[in-house]
Amino acid sequence: MIDLSKDKLPNITNGNTPKNYKLCQEGDIAFADASEDTNEVAKAVEFYKLKGKDVICGLHTIHGRDNQQKTVVGYKGYAFSSTAFHHQIRRIAQGTKIYSINSKNFSECYIGIPSKEEQKKIATLLRLIDERIATQSKIIEDLK
Repeated sequence: MIDLSKDKLPNITNGNTPKNYKLCQEGDIAFADASEDTNEVAKAVEFYKLKGKDVICGLHTIHGRDNQQKTVVGYKGYAFSSTAFHHQIRRIAQGTKIYSINSKNFSECYIGIPSKEEQKKIATLLRLIDERIATQSKIIEDLK
């Protein structure tokens, strides 16, 4: 989850802006399109809170958006990080040393989409667990 109130993203220097791009919106997903490891292909991050900033996906990513409004902001990042989704990606990733996917490959993959109310509950619970883990990790690191 990318929350620009907490996370920092790299900036594009003047003159290096891509010619064709769409600005990301809250709820959009960025998928890694290539990796040396099949576990990392299609690794996803969801843009959770953009705080009004202009964000574009970087090189070697695939920009995903729910054009049919079937999901809530916060759910897709967890759904696309699931083991079930990544098992599907491992089957279709192509390559020998570098594994890759393209946007057409996603038509072969499926994720569960419960009701929007259930999605909100799932996303909230998992986000709270992630925050708790981060807090505990910081406490442990400080104690070392």
